[in-house]
Amino acid sequence: MTRSNRLLATLLSCSALFACGEMPDPATDAIDARSAADAAETRMELVAQIEADNGNLVEFYELAPGHIVVSETGQMPVAPNFSAGELAALRTDEVFRSLVPEGPLPAAIERAALREFDIERPEMPQLEERLALKRWDAWFQGNFCNVSSPDFQWCWLNAATASSYRRNNVFYFYSVALANTGTVRFYMAKYDWWNGTRSLGSWDLNAGWYRTQYYMHGGADDPDVWAGVTHVSGADRYDFAGHGVD
Repeated sequence: MTRSNRLLATLLSCSALFACGEMPDPATDAIDARSAADAAETRMELVAQIEADNGNLVEFYELAPGHIVVSETGQMPVAPNFSAGELAALRTDEVFRSLVPEGPLPAAIERAALREFDIERPEMPQLEERLALKRWDAWFQGNFCNVSSPDFQWCWLNAATASSYRRNNVFYFYSVALANTGTVRFYMAKYDWWNGTRSLGSWDLNAGWYRTQYYMHGGADDPDVWAGVTHVSGADRYDFAGHGVD
């Protein structure tokens, strides 16, 4: 897929702690306000930030040398540019080049490509045919649930209390949250014996906005990974799903 997208930022530093970039009111269209540069609770570095043709914001974060977190922010009913199956089937540099066909490749993405080159990838699940229904839950189900034959998956709709999902020894982990009403906080984290607990980001989502998070370890000693939604109160409602391969 070739798109004429706008590269908004490269080689940006992200070092703020916890409580990250707040989503704007959907009435505004200032895309810079959607930056997740303050990637929670860890020193993840924002490597590249790209506005895709559909208006979504695709961001690449370096967690550690050779390890990239790919994140996409959008407003329903616009579907994400990449499913988990597509992300898992492509190297990080291929994902970047599908959005930015020309120009220099950020050094962090080159490092990730070298690490990923020899990874033996399992057969990746594909999303079932998306449902053409009007309700937000149905839209969410059609885009993010009913994955064919992953090792694990979940899909929780119109939730009213905080929740999380954790999996041990993960090869790849994909999660997504959509705020139906109010504002909720979506986060993802990992744990391994060598590095302890590391945040993979935390973001506030206003009603009508979703965010995907995808992380592939792909090496020895696969980590525990989990995602969740917090700061849920009153009339706040959200959809929360994910899947992955062990």
